[in-house]
Amino acid sequence: MLRGCFSAETNQDRDFSRYTFRLDCESAHCNRDRSVVLSKSRTQQIKTSYVMTFNFPVHSKALGAASLSQVVTHPLMKSITYWPQLVLGLTFNWGELLGWSAVFGSCDWSVCLPLYFSGVVWTSIYDTIYAHQVLDDDIRVGVKSIALRFQEHTNNWLSGFMMAMMLRLVVAGFNAEQTLPYYDCWKKCISIRTLGLFLFLGIVCGNVLMDAIGDN
Repeated sequence: MLRGCFSAETNQDRDFSRYTFRLDCESAHCNRDRSVVLSKSRTQQIKTSYVMTFNFPVHSKALGAASLSQVVTHPLMKSITYWPQLVLGLTFNWGELLGWSAVFGSCDWSVCLPLYFSGVVWTSIYDTIYAHQVLDDDIRVGVKSIALRFQEHTNNWLSGFMMAMMLRLVVAGFNAEQTLPYYDCWKKCISIRTLGLFLFLGIVCGNVLMDAIGDN
């Protein structure tokens, strides 16, 4: 998913990227260096993704193929809707479904769907925060975003997004029969930088405790 989003962003949205990049880098040398870095990074991502996909079960390969339309079209949403962050979330978090199916051979939708949509909301939150940092550039080139749609009211919407995300994570944990560490880690989620780390630790510790209870 990362490779697909990266390729689509750099290919289909290059006009916006070049324009805003020139705001910080005017020299031809700087632009040339950027192109080399992007090309090398994309090549490495393509190699890695092909190796991983080759070893996936059939169900995971089908899920991966189903995501291609989103990967190709999501950069275009910046010119069509004020909710491109939501579309990015739908695309980028498809990897959650792929990861689950790659491990278990299929998806438990009672767990995967709330987990997936919690990731969609989380992506919308952090990308909207980023969009506020480049709001002037977005206005200049005509790019739409949630930040531009709600502007000074964005905080209220982000608070609602956060509540929706946490509710879905609770539902996913309940359906997966997670244990106390999974939920307890939410007390430590105090910033964007640490949220993913504590969620990961909660899942790991919850699974360890669940296995220990099962053995007893």
